Amino acid sequence: MIISSILLIGVAAAVNLENKPIPVAARAVIREVHLAAKAKNFAALRRLMVSEFTWSFGGDGDVDQALEAWKHDPAAIRELDCVPRRGV
Repeated sequence: MIISSILLIGVAAAVNLENKPIPVAARAVIREVHLAAKAKNFAALRRLMVSEFTWSFGGDGDVDQALEAWKHDPAAIRELDCVPRRGV
């Protein structure tokens, strides 16, 4: 599973454990990620990601490397499409 998925699930779980709603601004970003992933709009995803984006447990590097890998891994981009819906 990709790190972004884990992070989104963790944020949603932490918010839900505290019985607080996800902030409106965060919900908007999560929705943008979902829509971009669903459309396989890698340019839109890139705009939503920080340069220091960590996406692997190993030696994989930056945001551009993550996007390039996701372009060639349909399962990963499908997972990125699914994760935001679980947390919102």
